[in-house]
Amino acid sequence: MMVMMKAVNTIRIKKGRANEILARFRTPKSVHTFEGFVLMEVLIKENSPDYDELQVCTTWKDRKYFEKWLTSRAAQKVHHKDWEPTPDEKLAGRLVGKLANPEVELGEQFEEKSVGKLEGKKVEQPEDSPILSSELTTFEIAVQHKPEQQGA
Repeated sequence: MMVMMKAVNTIRIKKGRANEILARFRTPKSVHTFEGFVLMEVLIKENSPDYDELQVCTTWKDRKYFEKWLTSRAAQKVHHKDWEPTPDEKLAGRLVGKLANPEVELGEQFEEKSVGKLEGKKVEQPEDSPILSSELTTFEIAVQHKPEQQGA
């Protein structure tokens, strides 16, 4: 039985710099082409006094598709000769401090034997980055309501 799931990457950003990060999501990336991908949303937290916050939410038909995407993105990045993830980058499951490269999608994931190991891990960023920290959380979609079909 397939169970829909949502992955949420919560990104805390230096106050006033959210648009720098948001701009990187305006054009769809390769995640949109993966089997089982349903939807991506980027949410901006309102009225946060100390920092800006984005939540990058991807919805998947089933956890197996999300995990397949994680390992596929890892394989693609490992084959780039000039890139080698640090142990912290592997643990966090995302690329830290590489955001200047336009080919890199914010929140890209790297292979882990269990996605659960990534959940709840916070990642601190380099000083010059607008990103303060990020945290990956996954959810099973237990209930979902869609609009009633009009005239059906």
